[in-house]
Amino acid sequence: MTAVHFAIHRFTTDIEELDEQAVARLITSDADFVASLCDLDALEGALVIGDASIVDDLGSATQRLCFEAIEALAVPGATYAYPYFTSTARAAFVSSPGGA
Repeated sequence: MTAVHFAIHRFTTDIEELDEQAVARLITSDADFVASLCDLDALEGALVIGDASIVDDLGSATQRLCFEAIEALAVPGATYAYPYFTSTARAAFVSSPGGA
């Protein structure tokens, strides 16, 4: 099974990448952090699937990689062109020819 996880980016005096455990800890202990999340229109961060990491809007990345790409890449040797939400860049994902 391929590991999937995310990290969000928090902008304070610098960019800080918070993994799932750090986010969970802050949600339960830092009311200001929770308020800042609620005020955001979107979350930027990294969605990591195996060795691939996409840094983009997390809502868009989740929809595209966890749903659209999975359907497209279920076919052996298929390609999925990931269109970044926050730029005009694209990333290409290719499923293995053997389907594994």
